[in-house]
Amino acid sequence: MNLKRIQLLLQAHVVAEGIAATFVPFCEVAVYDLLDPGNAIIAFYNNLSGRPIGDPTTGRGFSSVADPNHPKIEANYANRFADGRKLKSISIGIKDSTGIYIASACLNVDLSFFDVF
Repeated sequence: MNLKRIQLLLQAHVVAEGIAATFVPFCEVAVYDLLDPGNAIIAFYNNLSGRPIGDPTTGRGFSSVADPNHPKIEANYANRFADGRKLKSISIGIKDSTGIYIASACLNVDLSFFDVF
């Protein structure tokens, strides 16, 4: 792994940790290494899904690896945790200096925290 890639991944960790700390307890933030999609999750902050480090990327992650023109931000899409809880999610792609997606930060807001009925 080259130094610039490591630096980008480390910065993604810092941003993810800060966002998760701001929105705890209802927001999970995952950091993905998109150059290893089969073993992509490298960090969780406020892990609400129960997914382990090393889980593969999702279809969105595979799409961004395959297509450098994939949108860098996919915001406000409906999602669900494995147990059925509704989520509002955003995926933010991180490119290296050559324009290749190398990582992503994904935020999942657990909407069950906001159910009042």
